[in-house]
Amino acid sequence: MQILETSAYFRDLDWDKLKTFYYVAKVGNISNAAPFLNLTQSCSSRHIMGLEKHLGYPLFSRRTKGGVQLTRKGEELLEVVETVYLNVKAFTSRHTEPLQPGEKRKIRIASGHTLAAYLINDLILEYNQDHPEILFEVIGLAHNIDVILHDVDIAIQTYDSSMENINGQAIQEPFCTLKKKLYASQHYLEKYGEPKSVNDLKHHHLIMSSYLKGDSMKDGEIYTTHEKLPPAFLSNTFECLIEAAQKGKGIVGIYENMKIVQRANLQNILPDFSIHTDQLYFVIPDYLKDDKDIMDLKGYLRKSVRIVQN
Repeated sequence: MQILETSAYFRDLDWDKLKTFYYVAKVGNISNAAPFLNLTQSCSSRHIMGLEKHLGYPLFSRRTKGGVQLTRKGEELLEVVETVYLNVKAFTSRHTEPLQPGEKRKIRIASGHTLAAYLINDLILEYNQDHPEILFEVIGLAHNIDVILHDVDIAIQTYDSSMENINGQAIQEPFCTLKKKLYASQHYLEKYGEPKSVNDLKHHHLIMSSYLKGDSMKDGEIYTTHEKLPPAFLSNTFECLIEAAQKGKGIVGIYENMKIVQRANLQNILPDFSIHTDQLYFVIPDYLKDDKDIMDLKGYLRKSVRIVQN
């Protein structure tokens, strides 16, 4: 048997440590990378230090609170490791015939909590009736994600410049536009009257979204043509906003054409006015761009969302 001569740097390389390096490099934080690897923070740190010792040069410069930044050599290694990682992901993700009778293909779809719960989920359940051979998992998110890093097949989210075809990782295509319109209960309108213009809103009670930014909560904003309006009630939960509007607490800005809005019996006011517009994108890993199941589902979702919006 022929023995192939290879460098000890390659022959003795620990591939598990390369996997740890990849996730730490992508996340930029050792402690945040540990859950992806099912490792403790200390174990992840040992992997990185062991890899650096083996290669003979630092891969990261350490910062406070576990944050790390790639060195020049680290950037070179990431480019190589990422290519291997994506090729392996593509190979293992190719859809083949089930190995066991009754086994289903799993497709993971992620989107914002509200969109996932009150639009995407309804559409997926309907689609699943005609495609029982697929197991769907719908995931509600608080923020955009990296579909590669989080092992998601489809994400429906706002544009993310960091996902823009770095080494052909992911594809982002415009999916749909959602508008936030103003709604109020009949009880509220009978008590306070219905605004006839945007400027009339400054005489009304307004229910607004709040959201987490960094370590603190931030308030959503509604403007007239002249000034920012103060809130009468705040919540980062869609259901709480709807309930507050139902109970006559004020006027709420929420996405139109969702079933929960229709079931709440809220009246759209100032129908030509939108307080906010979100352009959503359909994001998939590049290696799924020719996958028939994914492409069929994308076509169905696009068509169904257009029908809902009309």
